[in-house]
Amino acid sequence: MQNHIEKACRAHTNLSTFEAVVGVLECGSIYGGLGSEKAAQRIIKIVRAEQQRLLTIHDKAVRAIRANDKGE
Repeated sequence: MQNHIEKACRAHTNLSTFEAVVGVLECGSIYGGLGSEKAAQRIIKIVRAEQQRLLTIHDKAVRAIRANDKGE
Protein backbone atom coordinates (compact mmCIF):
# COMPACT_ATOMS: atom_id res chain seq x y z
CA MET A 1 0.00 0.00 0.00
CA GLN A 2 2.89 2.36 0.72
CA ASN A 3 3.85 2.23 -2.96
CA HIS A 4 0.34 3.36 -3.96
CA ILE A 5 0.42 6.23 -1.47
CA GLU A 6 3.81 7.34 -2.75
CA LYS A 7 2.62 7.20 -6.38
CA ALA A 8 -0.50 9.21 -5.59
CA CYS A 9 1.51 11.85 -3.71
CA ARG A 10 4.14 12.19 -6.41
CA ALA A 11 1.56 12.38 -9.17
CA HIS A 12 -0.39 15.04 -7.25
CA THR A 13 2.77 17.10 -6.66
CA ASN A 14 3.77 16.88 -10.32
CA LEU A 15 0.25 17.82 -11.40
CA SER A 16 0.44 20.94 -9.25
CA THR A 17 3.85 21.86 -10.63
CA PHE A 18 2.74 21.42 -14.23
CA GLU A 19 -0.40 23.48 -13.58
CA ALA A 20 1.82 26.29 -12.29
CA VAL A 21 3.85 26.12 -15.52
CA VAL A 22 0.68 26.38 -17.60
CA GLY A 23 -0.52 29.27 -15.45
CA VAL A 24 2.67 31.21 -16.04
CA LEU A 25 2.56 30.60 -19.78
CA GLU A 26 -1.13 31.41 -20.16
CA CYS A 27 -1.17 34.56 -18.04
CA GLY A 28 0.60 36.93 -20.40
CA SER A 29 4.17 36.40 -19.27
CA ILE A 30 5.24 35.69 -22.87
CA TYR A 31 5.47 38.75 -25.11
CA GLY A 32 4.12 38.30 -28.61
CA GLY A 33 5.74 39.29 -31.87
CA LEU A 34 8.82 37.10 -31.52
CA GLY A 35 7.17 33.74 -32.08
CA SER A 36 7.59 32.75 -28.44
CA GLU A 37 3.85 32.34 -28.00
CA LYS A 38 4.02 29.42 -30.43
CA ALA A 39 6.66 27.76 -28.28
CA ALA A 40 4.53 28.44 -25.20
CA GLN A 41 1.55 26.74 -26.84
CA ARG A 42 3.68 23.70 -27.71
CA ILE A 43 4.88 23.51 -24.11
CA ILE A 44 1.30 23.79 -22.83
CA LYS A 45 0.23 20.98 -25.16
CA ILE A 46 3.05 18.74 -23.87
CA VAL A 47 2.23 19.61 -20.26
CA ARG A 48 -1.49 18.90 -20.73
CA ALA A 49 -0.67 15.45 -22.15
CA GLU A 50 1.61 14.74 -19.19
CA GLN A 51 -1.10 15.89 -16.80
CA GLN A 52 -3.52 13.38 -18.32
CA ARG A 53 -0.94 10.63 -17.87
CA LEU A 54 -0.38 11.68 -14.25
CA LEU A 55 -4.12 11.82 -13.56
CA THR A 56 -4.39 8.22 -14.71
CA ILE A 57 -1.55 7.19 -12.40
CA HIS A 58 -3.01 9.17 -9.50
CA ASP A 59 -6.53 7.80 -9.95
CA LYS A 60 -5.29 4.22 -10.23
CA ALA A 61 -3.21 4.60 -7.05
CA VAL A 62 -6.11 6.17 -5.13
CA ARG A 63 -8.45 3.36 -6.22
CA ALA A 64 -5.89 0.81 -5.00
CA ILE A 65 -5.60 2.59 -1.65
CA ARG A 66 -9.39 2.67 -1.22
CA ALA A 67 -9.71 -0.97 -2.21
CA ASN A 68 -7.06 -1.90 0.34
CA ASP A 69 -8.81 0.14 3.03
CA LYS A 70 -12.10 -1.68 2.37
CA GLY A 71 -10.33 -5.02 2.59
CA GLU A 72 -8.94 -4.37 6.05
